[in-house]
Amino acid sequence: MIDTAYWLEPGPSLDPTWAYYKLLTVNINDMDSGSAIPSLTKSHFEALPLDIPSPEEQGRIAALLGALDDLIEANRRTASAVLRLAMASFSHLDAWSTHLAPLSKVTTKIGSGATPRGGKAVYQEEGISFIRSQNVYDGAFSFDGLAKISEEAADALRVVTVLPGDVLINITGESVTRTALAPERALPARVSQHVAIVRPDPRVLDSRFLMLALLSDPIKAHLNGLSAAGATRRALTKAHLRGTQIPVPPLAAQRQVARVLDAIHELEDEIADLTRTRDELLPLLMSGKIRVDETLEVV
Repeated sequence: MIDTAYWLEPGPSLDPTWAYYKLLTVNINDMDSGSAIPSLTKSHFEALPLDIPSPEEQGRIAALLGALDDLIEANRRTASAVLRLAMASFSHLDAWSTHLAPLSKVTTKIGSGATPRGGKAVYQEEGISFIRSQNVYDGAFSFDGLAKISEEAADALRVVTVLPGDVLINITGESVTRTALAPERALPARVSQHVAIVRPDPRVLDSRFLMLALLSDPIKAHLNGLSAAGATRRALTKAHLRGTQIPVPPLAAQRQVARVLDAIHELEDEIADLTRTRDELLPLLMSGKIRVDETLEVV
């Protein structure tokens, strides 16, 4: 254990999994006692008030929330397997011997967003989705931590409105080049300055095929090389993306390779539903407002 972390060793009356979920409901940021460097003290944790249910109830809560997390993780693993299958199909396609074109010629938009005026202070519980780099993974979109902004804040970012079929790519930091399709259930949405929208021209390019192309080893290596050139922090520019060449076989061939990705959309929908259920149940179960037997009827 390093000296910048604490660990909790549960006593005999405390279920460790229940304790983990309980700590997820604590706003640790409000416990910051640092000045220039945010920090927490041991006394902060020792002073945390805990309403501890019976060991039996702790076990039931931990089992229910753990089962939801297990389902989420199983769906993520399945989605990863589907993506690997799609990438294998792409690699076996003789795409590289067909027509190559720069993204500027086969897209209708390439652009990144901005931080809303006021920064994180304008985030709210409901509203327009604000997609950040933490939501974009290779071949997968994460709803965890998906921020929401007001209609007014979204209107100021209307030039980076996300549309169905848009491909999202991270363009700064350590997650640079991570690429995913924008899921329709996240719309309406805007993107931050760390994420670029690449919108394919549907007359010549399938959005799912575009994602596979950007994830392919040759193009991934090309973009990673561009992002690391001449800067202390990795970054891709609009010019980098516009000039990147991708294979553009006939649309029918693109769709044949990419159709397997439709299964990922179904899995992402299920992951989002399970995540929402877990996040809604967590504070209710931990506060004692509902019990597990009541929860099972809801689930």
